[in-house]
Amino acid sequence: MLGLTPWGADRRYRSLQIGNDRHGHLVGDHVIRAVAGIMQRELGAIGRIGRLGGEEFALISNDCDEDGLLRQLDIFRETIARTPVHVGSTIVWITISAGVATRRPNQSFHALYVEADQALYRAKTAGRNHIVVAPIQTFPSQDGMSLPLTSAS
Repeated sequence: MLGLTPWGADRRYRSLQIGNDRHGHLVGDHVIRAVAGIMQRELGAIGRIGRLGGEEFALISNDCDEDGLLRQLDIFRETIARTPVHVGSTIVWITISAGVATRRPNQSFHALYVEADQALYRAKTAGRNHIVVAPIQTFPSQDGMSLPLTSAS
């Protein structure tokens, strides 16, 4: 199973931009590095981690099944939520939201990315500190056969 999980820091005070406005970019950068370190420690054994940009990261995993991936992601989400980030005298509490999509046969990586990104958007609009799994749909392939495709719509 190949799963793609983009995630973004929610920051309890609404967004990274507000956090940067309130605490400065150096604090925001420290928070991103701290969360990335926790992500590497908690999730690095089950996949590859990379920064998409801003406060968004992704995990690409083909080393565990979807249930195992979701368990690990939930542990990571809970760890982040209960771990304050200390930057000098500033304490920052954050949460993360994640979208999960599972690649199906004949699905392009771009389609997988779009599905996972839509699931991330749904997680953030659901109140943040959530993990949303893109539901499975089928679509007709070029040869007329129905193939499974994940969809966050």
